[in-house]
Amino acid sequence: MRTEADAALVERAVHHDTAALSAIFDLYAGRVYAFCLTATRQHEDAEDLTALTFEQALRAIDRYCDRGVPLSAWLLRIAANAIAERGRHLKLEHAILVNNGMLRGYSGVGHEDAGLDVCIERWERANWLQQQVAALAEDQRTVVRLRYWDDLSFAEIAVRMRRSEAASKKLLYRAIDTLRVPLTSLEELGDNGESRGLGDARSRGQRGVGARIG
Repeated sequence: MRTEADAALVERAVHHDTAALSAIFDLYAGRVYAFCLTATRQHEDAEDLTALTFEQALRAIDRYCDRGVPLSAWLLRIAANAIAERGRHLKLEHAILVNNGMLRGYSGVGHEDAGLDVCIERWERANWLQQQVAALAEDQRTVVRLRYWDDLSFAEIAVRMRRSEAASKKLLYRAIDTLRVPLTSLEELGDNGESRGLGDARSRGQRGVGARIG
């Protein structure tokens, strides 16, 4: 589903190979930034938290051990703890953690809390799916949004899109076929909130964060 660093690259990064560390940053900075932006909804805060995440990761990379968990999950766990710590300082940790359903059902941050891993996995899946939806043709994106974000009936969608119900259904099924994902995944995506230009966010995150930790 997601591009991950291969074992050889990670091994080089663990031994502080500069080129490998740079490649790790390029591969994951956008994803970490999007994660932080989902929590804070503030570009500057997201950039600061992403920079902090990679600073902490750099200090801890030699202790990273692959136990079947991808490097992205390790980085997002660091980011989640940074978000929570920022929240504690602002006395807003609960609001930040549950904002937009990002960490729904997660009441606190602890290094051994399995609930955090579940929340990160849920966010990763929703974030990936949002990108796939964003790549659809405009009319397909619209019908997916109306059905799964706005929870409209096909009769209501037909009115909004000025199509017949049958045409609206056909358009939706064509979009789902293009995505090649199950309906339950789209329903989860609706629960996690609408995509907010994550492609642009990733690019902005890399530029902003690079300036902070470069």
